[in-house]
Amino acid sequence: MSNKLLINRLSSLISFEKRAMIINSDFDLANKMKLFNDNNQYQKSLELFDKYKKNNLESCSNFIITQALKACAQLGDIRRVKSDDLKNAESLFIASKKKSLSMYGALMKGYIKNNQANKALDLFNKIDSPDQVIIILLFNTCAL
Repeated sequence: MSNKLLINRLSSLISFEKRAMIINSDFDLANKMKLFNDNNQYQKSLELFDKYKKNNLESCSNFIITQALKACAQLGDIRRVKSDDLKNAESLFIASKKKSLSMYGALMKGYIKNNQANKALDLFNKIDSPDQVIIILLFNTCAL
């Protein structure tokens, strides 16, 4: 009897997990990517992005692009495959038509983590009105 209860409980958890991964909108996708990024599961965040948006960058919201950039920047530092992940981040950034400060910041952070101060400075110079976070990233760039 207890085995049947355990099996039922496990199957309920598995089906709940599958339902939790259903993406109904860009908002859902961005939130799930943020959740993965917040839990240091950057690869899962990018896998989710690849599954739903990789071939349709024009329809991505700034929030989705920012989360993808954050994951790329973090993976560049963690897995030591710097150039590939930064190239992905750069292509995401370039493909975005409307760039937000958080997108600039995420890419700058990727450059900083990968010791590419010149690229971070070049990117900073393209920002019209930097906020406090961008200024702090500029200081981090100068410290390299």
